Amino acid sequence: MLPDPRIHVVFEPSDRAESEQLLRSLGDLRAGRLLVQVSADGRNLEWLAKDVAIGLGKDVDLSGSGRNAQESWERVMAWVAGERVEHILVSRAHHLDRHRWELLIELASLSGSSLWLVVQVGVLNRNLRETVRDWPCRSLGFDEFVALQRAAYLPSQAPPGTGGAAFPTVPDDDFTSFRSSCRGLLAPAAFAVVDGVFLQVRSQTGDWLRAQPSRDEEGIAGYLGGLLRAGSIHEQVTRLRGAQTAFFWAGFKVRVDIERLTAVSGMDTQREIDESAARKLRLYLHPTYAAVGLIAAMGVGPHQLVAATMADVDEDGSTVRMGGHFHSIPVFARDILRAHLAQRWLQGAGDDNILFVAPGRTEFARQGPYSTAPLGWRGAKHRLRMITQETGLALTSYW
Repeated sequence: MLPDPRIHVVFEPSDRAESEQLLRSLGDLRAGRLLVQVSADGRNLEWLAKDVAIGLGKDVDLSGSGRNAQESWERVMAWVAGERVEHILVSRAHHLDRHRWELLIELASLSGSSLWLVVQVGVLNRNLRETVRDWPCRSLGFDEFVALQRAAYLPSQAPPGTGGAAFPTVPDDDFTSFRSSCRGLLAPAAFAVVDGVFLQVRSQTGDWLRAQPSRDEEGIAGYLGGLLRAGSIHEQVTRLRGAQTAFFWAGFKVRVDIERLTAVSGMDTQREIDESAARKLRLYLHPTYAAVGLIAAMGVGPHQLVAATMADVDEDGSTVRMGGHFHSIPVFARDILRAHLAQRWLQGAGDDNILFVAPGRTEFARQGPYSTAPLGWRGAKHRLRMITQETGLALTSYW
């Protein structure tokens, strides 16, 4: 039996303008709330996929939006998972039939979301009444729905350290006292951001050390240089202090000269994705376009990108390991990688499978075996050229 997706059927037979306005105000992806406004023609999967894609902020006219309704729906499912949607609100759900309701129920089940089906009629047709009978639905009036939303609603705010917020200023303490100094000097919310980065890098550095047969100075310098690929100087220092701690635990005392390390590692060639670029990439319904663009924008070369496996990306989209380097992904762009991973999981891929595959008629597991052919350098470059033409982002300067 499927897990209970917390299905609610909300009746608003008066169809008041203020009710529609309230629903619109509730749609906020950053707060985990997806608003889907069903069009009058939304009786088939193609239109429903388009309505959900628009709710997700996608431009369905961009490349890779799907050759058929099933592909578009698979990509919608991937983005709902990648965005970590907590509530799916569907306005004018009475335009849909039982099959479309069950697709939305499946979407909510797979993503762990609550589903709110708002119907602007007083009585459902027999088809939908049977759906309510057969599924664990809770029926409620619009006023009760409003009361629940007012009790639970929190103004949209970015998670700590996300969006355009600056990384907290950290002290210049040695790694031995860095964490305790941060705890004493920073506000609790700021310390949580710093400590999260510190602990993450400390853990990943321990993993890197255990995987290295030899630990020469050049290899260590290259690894530490990878920690400087993005973020402010304060975030970079935090990463380096976390790495130094892991090295110390492994029996190494690493002294870091950031200026010298930057010169040795060629950091003048590294780039950092900004929030504006991430917004443009997020317009793509096809997660592969967005993910290829994101990784290329971080300065990753073509051969490293197309050779990457699923295991090279953390499940939360926070880190990418390519070419022997760790690339830290800003929080505001991690949903892009999570969506691409979700799409590959839907295709049946595991950790050992290639990260980017070439498209084909058998691309989705539900339609048969998924494609296992690597995307290839030419395929990746073609996508980047399309992204440049459609969004104005120049992503191929290193290609």
